[in-house]
Amino acid sequence: MLARSQEQRDLSFQPVDKTGLRTLRAEQVDRFNECGYYHPLTLFSGREVDATRGYMEHLFDLLREQGVEDNYALLGYHTRCPGLYDLAMSDRILDVVEDIIGPDIICWTSHVFCKTAYDPKSVPFHQDASYWPLTPSRTVTAWLAIDDSDAENSCLQVIPGTHKIGHLQFTNVKGEVLDQKIDNLESYGQPARIELRAGQFSIHADLIAHGSDPNASSRRRCGFAIRYCPPTVKPLKASWARNAILCRGKDTTGYWTYNERPQQDDVSSWQSYWLQKIKEGSLKATNTREDFEGGNIGA
Repeated sequence: MLARSQEQRDLSFQPVDKTGLRTLRAEQVDRFNECGYYHPLTLFSGREVDATRGYMEHLFDLLREQGVEDNYALLGYHTRCPGLYDLAMSDRILDVVEDIIGPDIICWTSHVFCKTAYDPKSVPFHQDASYWPLTPSRTVTAWLAIDDSDAENSCLQVIPGTHKIGHLQFTNVKGEVLDQKIDNLESYGQPARIELRAGQFSIHADLIAHGSDPNASSRRRCGFAIRYCPPTVKPLKASWARNAILCRGKDTTGYWTYNERPQQDDVSSWQSYWLQKIKEGSLKATNTREDFEGGNIGA
């Protein structure tokens, strides 16, 4: 099957223009255009790695205090946790993203993918854009390694070139981290591993086929996926527009609702959060399920 509202969306890859590059080299952009991803790039090392990992542990502790044991629950919390907001606003990441999508940059969602030791769940091979009611397909993900990410502990894998094919057929599955699995995956080529040291990041296009296996090792693999696009990308559902950060440049479209840096960590449920917004009068109640689900802010 294909995702709903496909007919309303432009699901095609637009090659990156190499004119005026500021951070990436032309050959790096060529590889991104041809393969749909690039790595490794470095955000930080040493003490900054330790501090960031400690901050993630702090957020997981807060979740556990609320009885939440799901290590994939931190979806869209970049507007509710100052440390995640600051990572999304990192100049070293934004300098790279600017060379890919241009000077006007928004972060519209994020997701912490934390595979614990011996985690039996996989992330089935999927296309990000298949989930997202956005048009055109212009989101680039920066995937930041919080822990070392390698073949042993189930690093991200991609199938080079699949970003240029368009929207791929998939089947809905249950019991895994995500619920779409691309059909006949072997017909698209061999997966390539995105191995990263903690503090490094990769970038990938929203149409590239990617996923990861269960973690059969005794080591955790935690990463922070940050989603960026130009503000000219249009959300087709209002709920997907309200969790954005204007990272650089300007927005004259009026499509997105922007958030300021949060003052303290808030990992309460999205239902509690949106109900409070409705109570305060800053969000109109529409009585739809997606009003209360973080998953509808970027699955």
